[in-house]
Amino acid sequence: GLHEEALWDATRSLQLLTHAGARAMAAVAKGKGHGAAAYARAQNKRGFALLGLKRYHEGLRAFENALKSDPFGEEAKRGMEECRRQLLKSLLRPGGKGSIRVKSLTAPPSASGAGATGEQRKRITQQPFSAPLHKLRSDDMLPSQLLTPFQAENDHHIKDIYNFATVQTDVRMPKRHLAYLGDSTYLDGFDQAIAAAMKDIHDDDRDCRVVNLGAKSGLMAMMCLKNQARHVTLVERWLYLAMASKEILLQNGFNDDQCKVVYKRPTDLALIQ
Repeated sequence: GLHEEALWDATRSLQLLTHAGARAMAAVAKGKGHGAAAYARAQNKRGFALLGLKRYHEGLRAFENALKSDPFGEEAKRGMEECRRQLLKSLLRPGGKGSIRVKSLTAPPSASGAGATGEQRKRITQQPFSAPLHKLRSDDMLPSQLLTPFQAENDHHIKDIYNFATVQTDVRMPKRHLAYLGDSTYLDGFDQAIAAAMKDIHDDDRDCRVVNLGAKSGLMAMMCLKNQARHVTLVERWLYLAMASKEILLQNGFNDDQCKVVYKRPTDLALIQ
């Protein structure tokens, strides 16, 4: 009863949002309008109602629509995970709707061999069309050598592979980092933690100099400088991210006296007393 009422309420909310017009609805669905939060809440409510009614496919679509409006919505992610779990359970449940039924194949006696028993004839390996079985050895699938900078410098056989992997990663890292820049919860948490740490240092009347391992876009360094850090040294392993962080810091008004970007692996650094 309550699930049906919740479903009706959520459906009615979505209908009211739709009446706002096609253009407004398109903006809402993309998370750009003022009603984006209301749209995501309505879809989440609809999804959980469908989940309670055991209409898992429809619930999954509702949560997917909610994530289009709010990509970082925790409720939608939790609902999607539960829908998928219930769908999998329904598939594996014996006799359930849409369940997977496995039945052994039976072959004619002539194809199974004269000496085969009734139980052996049911095995798929006894069928004339079955492929030979191969035992997989996990030892064969493990790498024989680690692809490390030290190995690349000392073994010419893997140097080209290491350089190729490094270049490909360099090219992809800035685009992969864009996802973090859109996660407000992640960034707000770091901002608060940095502000609290800097306050404790300043309360003890100490000079604060920061080493930022993994500079990425330079955002963490700017948070430190905003909270009155004396100097920030940014260390970034990936070339294009290091270049991007340097450019972003300069564009935001920070100079070389306040920050320095070092393009190196953190393991190659040494602190000088």
